[in-house]
Amino acid sequence: MSTDVVLPPLGESVAEATISRWLKAVGDDVVADEPLLEVSTDKVDTEIPSPATGVLLQVFFNEDDTARVGDVLAVIGVLSDGYAPPPPPTAPQRAIPMFATPPPVWTPSRTIAPPVQPDTVQPDTVQPAAPRFAPRAEPLVASDQTPTVEPSEEDPSEDEVPYVTPAVRKLADNLSIDLADVHGTGVGGRVRKQDLLNAAATRAAQRRGTTRPLVAHAPRGTLSAGIEVDVTSLDPDQFFGEVIAAVAAALRDTAEVNATIIDDVVVYHDHENIGLVISTHDGPLTPVIHDAFAFTAQQLEAGARDLAARAANNELDPEDLADGTFTVQNDGASNVAWAIAAINRPQVAALSIGRVAARPAVVAGQIVVRDRVWMTLTYDRRVVNPTDAAAFLNRLRNAIGA
Repeated sequence: MSTDVVLPPLGESVAEATISRWLKAVGDDVVADEPLLEVSTDKVDTEIPSPATGVLLQVFFNEDDTARVGDVLAVIGVLSDGYAPPPPPTAPQRAIPMFATPPPVWTPSRTIAPPVQPDTVQPDTVQPAAPRFAPRAEPLVASDQTPTVEPSEEDPSEDEVPYVTPAVRKLADNLSIDLADVHGTGVGGRVRKQDLLNAAATRAAQRRGTTRPLVAHAPRGTLSAGIEVDVTSLDPDQFFGEVIAAVAAALRDTAEVNATIIDDVVVYHDHENIGLVISTHDGPLTPVIHDAFAFTAQQLEAGARDLAARAANNELDPEDLADGTFTVQNDGASNVAWAIAAINRPQVAALSIGRVAARPAVVAGQIVVRDRVWMTLTYDRRVVNPTDAAAFLNRLRNAIGA
């Protein structure tokens, strides 16, 4: 017995939708009400749940295809003895093996010899800070980076730009990306949402270590955005270190957030110097873990505890408080569910981490209890736009593995 997966009504006057992403492959087990695919219209992006428990036997629409309300999208049934599903696609490499190597002993920053300065400095670049610990043995790759796909001779010419969905066009406008400059990997060369995100990540990587004038008419003020993250998999003994490692990875791919404004010049840093807000009897201090991306979660946990202890004993050196590019505020330590972090100028963004709380969640059709936490980004609208903020928060969640 089989069950058809039908595109349901998606709102008044909505007659069709574009298949954004299949969450299951042919041959996968599915559970009733489990998200099966994502679709996009000019009004809403939504998930379509599985109408039955069984095996995904067949799909009739590929990603980027357009289906009408009432169309049969797929079939769910029982895997018969004679049915051999195609091999699943190769899973993307998990790109943040943050915690694989054992950490060396934390060495306070004041024992580190000053870095040797190069003879020349290239214009419009920012020199990286000297690492405070032994860097990782292997360089890391950001989780949402994908190989560049070279266009083929069959791709459409500039005069024959393929159709894009309204949602993709809106995202391109938000990211200030010209669709004509993006090579689409969808059917017939159509530009997909992931193509735009990859283009934005490439642009962010190109900005690292550069400067630009602050736009005089840029929107002013600060905004905040939050995301709930599942942290069940994190080690409670090094929770903060693992979060800081994920923050550093997300900053590396979101140059707009890892920036400062100095004399009407925006500096996009090529290092992640993360300041930690620590309360003391004399008020809050923000000592900095320099070059945070270079270190493991264990190192970062040890470093954060060392800085906190030395801050409490009034033993911080001036260099411990200098050159921060981004700030993290652990409001969960005060039992606060979520908060709005203050930006530590001249930086352009700061993150608040709320209280970890056990909450019910639906996983594979079952209600389970998961540890979840709100993370809230405050950002300067002159440099960071809402799409940049959302990209950073989603990369942060992906780096944690939630």
